Amino acid sequence: MRTRPLSPHLQIYRPQLTSVMSISHRLTGVVLATGAMCLVAWLVMLATGGGWYATAQAFANHIIGRVILFLFWLATAYHMGNGIRHLLWDFGTGLSLGGVYRGGWLVQIWLLVAIALGVKVLFLQPDIDFAFNINFDVVGFVQTSSDWVSNLFGQGSE
Repeated sequence: MRTRPLSPHLQIYRPQLTSVMSISHRLTGVVLATGAMCLVAWLVMLATGGGWYATAQAFANHIIGRVILFLFWLATAYHMGNGIRHLLWDFGTGLSLGGVYRGGWLVQIWLLVAIALGVKVLFLQPDIDFAFNINFDVVGFVQTSSDWVSNLFGQGSE
C-alpha cells in the first residue's frame, strides 16, 4: 500500500501568488524578529561606547553589512506592504478573488520600489556613512537639554 499524506501539503499543490505571499510574510516576520535582536545588540554596543560601537559601525559600513541592511530593509518593506493588505482585509476590503490578487500584485510593485530605494541609498551613494558621531555623555546631555528647554520658554541665561 502506498503511503499518502494525511492532509494537503506543499508537495502536492502548485505554488500560487497567495500561498507564496503567505509563506513570505511569515519568513519576513522571522527576519524582522532577528533584526530586532540585532538592533538591541547595536544599542548595547552604543551604550558601551568606544571600541564596540566602532566595530558595529565598521561592520555596517562594510559591503557585507550593507547587504544585510538591504535584506532587512526588503523584509521590512515587504512585511509592511503585506501587513497593510491584511489590515484592509480586516476592514472587508479586497476580499474577492480578484481583489486578493490585485492586492498581492500591488505589494509586489511596492517591493520593486523598495528594492530601487534600498539599492540607491545603500549602494549608489558612496558618501553615506552609517557611523553616527554620538558623544554619550549623560551629564552633558542633561545640561544641553535643560538649556534647550530654558531657551524654549524664554528663560535662557544671558
